[in-house]
Amino acid sequence: MKNYEVAFITNNSSKTREEICTKLTEMKIPAEPRAVYVNSVMTGAFLRENGIDNVYVIGSESLKSEIEKAGTTVLGDESAENLVVGFDVNFNYEKISVALSILDRGGRFIACNMDASFPDQDAQMRPANGAMVGAVSGAAYREPDDIVGKPTTYIVEKIMSDHDVTAQQTLVIGDSYESDILMAIRNKSKSVLIAKSSDHESKNVLIVRNLKELYEQIAED
Repeated sequence: MKNYEVAFITNNSSKTREEICTKLTEMKIPAEPRAVYVNSVMTGAFLRENGIDNVYVIGSESLKSEIEKAGTTVLGDESAENLVVGFDVNFNYEKISVALSILDRGGRFIACNMDASFPDQDAQMRPANGAMVGAVSGAAYREPDDIVGKPTTYIVEKIMSDHDVTAQQTLVIGDSYESDILMAIRNKSKSVLIAKSSDHESKNVLIVRNLKELYEQIAED
C-alpha cells in the first residue's frame, strides 16, 4: 500500500481550525491542525492575499476571529467597505440591510461557500451558507464576486501548493457530488464519491458505498 498525505477540507465557515480538529479527534480521526483546511481560515487567507480589508462579516464569532487573525479588519456596521457572508444562525433582516448598504456603495461581495443545506444530527435538513448568500443577493440584485469554498478550486489549490503536488497527484474523497466532486473535476483531479447510487460515475470518479470499501481498494493498489 502506498503512502498518502491526508488533508481535510470543510466548507464549514462557523468553526475555527482548532474546533474542527477537536471534532475529528472525537470521531477517532487523528488530525493535526496544519492538515485541516477549514473554510473560516481559508476565507481569511483569501482576503489577505487579495488585499481586501475593512469587511463586514455575516457569520459566527469563530469566522470573524479567523479573518482578524489573517490581518483583515472586521467592522460591525455599514461603515465597512466590503462584505463577507458565512453561515450565521443569527441571520436577520438588520444584517441584510447592512449588507445591502455596503454593496450599494460598490463593496466587494465574498461568499464563504454556496452550500444550500445540510443535515443535522437527526438527519433533518437545515439551511446552510447559501441561504444567507441568497438573501443578500436577492436584495442587492447581485451575485457574489468571489466564492472561497467548494466547489471552487481555491482550497484544493492551497493544499497542492502546501504539499508540492500536482492536480494529477491529488485524489478528492467526499460524499457530495455538487461540492466535493465538482471541485475535483474543475481541478482536473481524480475523485471518489461515497454514495449508494452510481449515477455520477465516470472515468475520473470512483463510486464506493463507504470508507471501508474504499480502504480495501486502496490496500490492493
